Parts: sequence; C-alpha cells; structure tokens
Amino acid sequence: MELSKEQQRLLLQKIKAMAKKEEYKICDQFIFKKVDDNFVSMPFVFVDRRKIVYHIGIKKYIYDDIFWEIMNMSENSKERQSLRACGAFKSPYIILEDDSMEFAEDLDDLAKRLVTRIKEVVGDFLDRHTVAEYAIENAENIFNGDTLQCIVLVDMGEYERAKEIAKEAVRNDDDGGFENEGRSFFQWLLHYLRKRRGRNFLVISENILLKNINRNLSMLWVTGLTV
Repeated sequence: MELSKEQQRLLLQKIKAMAKKEEYKICDQFIFKKVDDNFVSMPFVFVDRRKIVYHIGIKKYIYDDIFWEIMNMSENSKERQSLRACGAFKSPYIILEDDSMEFAEDLDDLAKRLVTRIKEVVGDFLDRHTVAEYAIENAENIFNGDTLQCIVLVDMGEYERAKEIAKEAVRNDDDGGFENEGRSFFQWLLHYLRKRRGRNFLVISENILLKNINRNLSMLWVTGLTV
C-alpha cells in the first residue's frame, strides 16, 4: 500500500519512539547502538511511498577509533557517537542484511518489526561468528573489505599482514575508499605502521637500557662495591 507524506512523517515518529524504547539512538534515519564490544547500525529510507529500504551493519566499536587514528583524524573519537553511524569518514562494516519492508496500515506494528529486526539479525550473526573472523574471511564480499580487514588486523596486532595488504593496494592505486590530506587510506596505514614501529623501537631500547643498568647495579652489589 502507499502512504501519504503525512503518514510517512507519522511512521518516522513511531520508528523513533520504538528505537528509544529499545534503547537505540537515532540520528536522521540511522538507528544505532553500542552492543558490548560491537557497534550496530541500521540506515533506512522510505521509497516510492510503498516501502522501507534498510540494511543492518555491524563492526567492533574500536574499529572507528583505529580508522581515525590511521587517517590522522583521532579527534573524531571524542565526537558524538552518531559519527560512527552516519559520518562520511568512518570504519567500513559488515552488512548483515540488506532488505525492505512494504508499508502497512498498522504503523505501530511496522515500526516495531523494523526496529526489532536489528536485534534478531545481530543476535543470529553473533551466535555463529565473531566480527573479526568474519571480516577477514569474507573481505572480498564486503564493501571496502580490504580496508576493514586491515583495521581488524591492526586491532589483532597482525601488523605485518596489514602492511602487506596495504603495500599491494598502493601498487594497484587502490585508495581503500577513503582519502585525507591527499593520502589514501592505505598510504596512511603504511605511515601509521612506520610510526608505530619507531615508537616500539624506542620502548624496546629503553627497556634494554634499564635491564643493563639493573644488571650492572646487581653486579656491583654482589662484589661488595657501592655506587
């Protein structure tokens, strides 16, 4: 059936009310929520006065923070949570369902079915997968999947694997779907990994120095000398 503009406005109000009842947040036509370590979202739009088109996505909450740190945009981590759902620069995510619902006369029921669908789909996914495992194994089927895979690998501490993917992408002029300050995501990733390696080298060097000092002091104490 078709809904008038006024009925669509009423439906949107009911969706917002249902989202709030289920403890989701909503910005424009994005429903989102932090669920344990994950971040789930549902963008939706009314089409042709006949249906709601939506998809349900998931990523680990920390993936946005890693993405922004790589892209030299760390300040975004301090911004409102809605940026993780409807911002232009955010981590890619796994789409769990891409579907639509026909408009119906009972707007309350329609709003409820839309919002509760998130919990159903996400719950079923998490019963069978982890986000990291799925993102790595299905990267080729995910939009900007190599970008997401590298973020996952950084989160796991698999820096060399992320580096190899990034180097190959740069050779192929693949920007990973994102650019900032004239650099692609993969160029930023290689820069990030070089900086990180440099920081680790300094930490390791400091630890070696402290160990040597402690060893020398111990030797002096054993031989009865004082400093």
